[in-house]
Amino acid sequence: MKVRLFPVGLFIALMVSGCGGVTDQDLRDLQSPNAIIKKEAIARISAKRPFPLSLWDGLVSQESREKAVRVMGNLLGSRKESREIQIALIKALGQLGRTMPVPVDVLRGFLKEKDTQLRMLAVEALGKAKDKGAVPVLLTLLEQEKEPYPIIWALGEIGATQAVPNLNRLLGSDEKYIRFNAYKALAKIGKNQGQAGSENKTLHSHTTSSRPTPPWLKTAFEQYQRVMAALFRKMADS
Repeated sequence: MKVRLFPVGLFIALMVSGCGGVTDQDLRDLQSPNAIIKKEAIARISAKRPFPLSLWDGLVSQESREKAVRVMGNLLGSRKESREIQIALIKALGQLGRTMPVPVDVLRGFLKEKDTQLRMLAVEALGKAKDKGAVPVLLTLLEQEKEPYPIIWALGEIGATQAVPNLNRLLGSDEKYIRFNAYKALAKIGKNQGQAGSENKTLHSHTTSSRPTPPWLKTAFEQYQRVMAALFRKMADS
């Protein structure tokens, strides 16, 4: 009987033990002078959580993750990190920007970066974060870049209606890939506009569902985590 139950218990314990989000060690590693340790911490913090771990995200406090984002924003904004770490930070903030607020003002600063890779990574990150404040600069870059594919994509992700005339002009480009990407961006902007009315109708239900988790529920879940982690250690030692 124990043999049959162990895999189930192991699965549950692993699932729960992986729900703690960003740890204090992660936050310390972000400040490490060792580039390898820092880069690994950035990767851990920004990693997309697989199913079924993602089911527990609503019950886990985001405070530590928000703190990590602030630290990463400060590191990136300082411009003191190596190019490798800056690349990792921009990518991480872009990934996190899909689901939570990130320091878009810091990312916008890289839109004027001379380094093409850093500049385009910032474009992608702002697109993932759907930062409408970046649209004016993105439109300027759209006219300047020889290969504006990331900019076209970002404008579509943001749903930038201001970009429609510019994208329409690109439909007449001699470059077929530019035409194709402009078409996709315009389609996405149109789709977002079409959904705006229905989203406004359901605003109340969305607001209700996004309320913060009650403190008592967080406390109960944290206690449950500790119990399951202890159970896992006991099973592993037996």
